[in-house]
Amino acid sequence: DQTAYPIFTIKRNQAVTCAAFRLTANFAASGASALTFQLGDGSVTDRVISAQSILGGASPVAAWAENAGKTPYIYTADDTLDAIFDITDAALSGLTAGNLIVYLRVATLSDK
Repeated sequence: DQTAYPIFTIKRNQAVTCAAFRLTANFAASGASALTFQLGDGSVTDRVISAQSILGGASPVAAWAENAGKTPYIYTADDTLDAIFDITDAALSGLTAGNLIVYLRVATLSDK
């Protein structure tokens, strides 16, 4: 079951130059066999951060960043950056623990 949550409005002529997330507490959900987090937009679900496991067995990380071939990406129209969670064998509403923080560096480019 995949659910997207808009977390940031990005404007035309802006670019995500760097992205990272910090998993400060593992997520837990009764019966869940997998839970991933990725960061994308309205066109490409993993444009910024590809899917990473964040369920109980995953080790909390001080910081995790991905840039390889995904950033910078210059937006030619307004869009949203979406935190996308994909859970297997349970519902997101059944989450009982977990915390992550998303970090973005966004540059605004000139029209000139």
